[in-house]
Amino acid sequence: MFYKRLILIVVLGFLAFSSCELDYEDNQRILVTGEVRNGEGVGLANIPVEISTNNLLFRDLAGKINTDEDGVFRVVILRPKSFEDLSITFNDLLQQNANPQYRETSVRIEATDIINNDLKLTPVTLEQVAEAGK
Repeated sequence: MFYKRLILIVVLGFLAFSSCELDYEDNQRILVTGEVRNGEGVGLANIPVEISTNNLLFRDLAGKINTDEDGVFRVVILRPKSFEDLSITFNDLLQQNANPQYRETSVRIEATDIINNDLKLTPVTLEQVAEAGK
């Protein structure tokens, strides 16, 4: 029982003294660009794209945008001083503007893969949800 209390105190102490806010890298930005397509390679319009930064304990929303009429998106986010990776979610079905015809998908990009604050993603293909009875 003593060890459980000690562990709890250490964890609570760590959380109390760690900041939940990100520290940003001298106003530097990261340009994230990409394209969202269907299975036939056609760009999908108005698909929500969310970008989050991840570190050891926290995930913070860094930017949100919808694809244009050609399925292309371009968003600029602030660059945190320290983060492990970016999570990019396409068509989050919990969002009101998600397209229910397509499945949600996510990708993770390691911080070391971002060169000169520019991140060009390869095209992302969303899988179509099968219709009932097919």
